[in-house]
Amino acid sequence: MTILKKIEKSGKGFLFFIFKLLLKSKSLNKDEIELSRIKNIIVIRLDRKIGNLILSLPLIRGLKEVFPDASISIFVCRENSDVVKNNPYIKEVLIFEHKKYIKNPLCLLKLLKEVRKRNFDLAIDCSNPCSTSITSCLIAYLSRAFLRVGFKKEYSDIFLNLLVTPDLNKHYIDIQLDLIRIFKKDLPILKGNLYLNKEEKEEAESFFSCYRGKNLIGMWIGGAKEKRWKIENFIELKLKLEENKNNAVFLFYGVDEKKMVNDINYDVRLYEFTSVRKLASFISFLDVFICGDTGPLHISYIVDTPSIGIFLHNNYRNYGYFEDNKHFTVVVNGKKDEMMDIYSKINVILDEKSLLK
Repeated sequence: MTILKKIEKSGKGFLFFIFKLLLKSKSLNKDEIELSRIKNIIVIRLDRKIGNLILSLPLIRGLKEVFPDASISIFVCRENSDVVKNNPYIKEVLIFEHKKYIKNPLCLLKLLKEVRKRNFDLAIDCSNPCSTSITSCLIAYLSRAFLRVGFKKEYSDIFLNLLVTPDLNKHYIDIQLDLIRIFKKDLPILKGNLYLNKEEKEEAESFFSCYRGKNLIGMWIGGAKEKRWKIENFIELKLKLEENKNNAVFLFYGVDEKKMVNDINYDVRLYEFTSVRKLASFISFLDVFICGDTGPLHISYIVDTPSIGIFLHNNYRNYGYFEDNKHFTVVVNGKKDEMMDIYSKINVILDEKSLLK
């Protein structure tokens, strides 16, 4: 652990100590809760990793199944707010602006005052099950909700009164759904949706119209550095796939990959996406999508596009997808045959597409 990390951890620990002295949060027994009282719900997911919010979408759908007559609001950061646009289960989207509140804490106080006015009955902090977010927990506490649910982790009992122990052996979607299985044990694994509108779909359809009859294959070359498959590997795979003239292969990237793209010494065309909804609409028209352990992989799953997730670490059980002939997860570690493994799985998906025609 670096010195800065140690200082950050110590400072966080001191803040939690102060909150423990100031706040009172008596734990509740779930059997004592009158579910009929829950009419107004707020879900809190403030982190800026878009994949984490996408993985929380099934929780929203699950809440509507458990509390069909309740009104559901969600608190998200501005950068990710498009993920919940048009969602029929959500009545109101509350926007959190990290930079704005750091510069002017009074704006945050004003926002919290607005949250309190809404008289929420249930607050769900669905942030990272492995680390405690002071901001998310504090918003849940200050919401005035009589029931505040979240994962059991260090210091969370200061703010929340009904805690769920996360089973970290499950898929992340399943872990999130456990937050509401305390109300409905038999709740199945659910799928989220981005609810793309007609115009968004038509833009993608127009782009791909000149590739009719082709196998449309997309690849996302980005991701966090420690999770990213080398760009050279993607290009090699693209060239291999293009040996088949029936394949049309597209390399996609986002704002965070601009510097990496500028340093590429290959004569290949790449497509930049700055809108998550535009990216989702394009992915929805693909026959196969290849991606590392990053947000667009989860987009491909919820728009129902067959995918191959490329993982460099052993967290694939939490974040990868497995479905016969449709969703594959490949763990790469520099083996000779890993490129051919991915290539063969792409062909399995394309063969399945041909059978369904």
